[in-house]
Amino acid sequence: MDEKKLEEIMEQNKVDNSRLEELMKKEMTPQTQAEFIEILKESQLYLPVTPSPNMFEGIEDAKVGDVFEPEGQAGFDINYLSDADGNKAVPLFTSEKAMDEAGLRSSVMVMYVSDLVDMLKQSDRYAAVAINPFTEIGLDIPMKSFLTSRSEERRVGKECRS
Repeated sequence: MDEKKLEEIMEQNKVDNSRLEELMKKEMTPQTQAEFIEILKESQLYLPVTPSPNMFEGIEDAKVGDVFEPEGQAGFDINYLSDADGNKAVPLFTSEKAMDEAGLRSSVMVMYVSDLVDMLKQSDRYAAVAINPFTEIGLDIPMKSFLTSRSEERRVGKECRS
């Protein structure tokens, strides 16, 4: 693949959450919240993960065009956050810059929010979603609100900081 084609692909797959970040900086009025929710629904966010140990099993010996399947279940674990009470939150980031600001050093998956919602609906392990945690524009959203598809039922609040 030539460099020009690679640049085209990278540009097509670029994650731009600049408007979402702008809204996160504002006070969450009903209008701001409604716009935030609509943009969030269409967003792609960075999810910190740890791949399962066998995720890349056999890849060292693979040749172009080879298809391989790891033995057993292969997937990933979410690098979740915990509070003092043991409540778990799923950290999500709007950009690589936000991850750097938070001091995150992790493998990540970029996922559409709709796919995240579908995935997280299958678990009851998490109490909240933390968007850009440990940054100046962090927001916590209760998991029930994040998973709710009707925007009027969602509640978004500024992250509590100690």
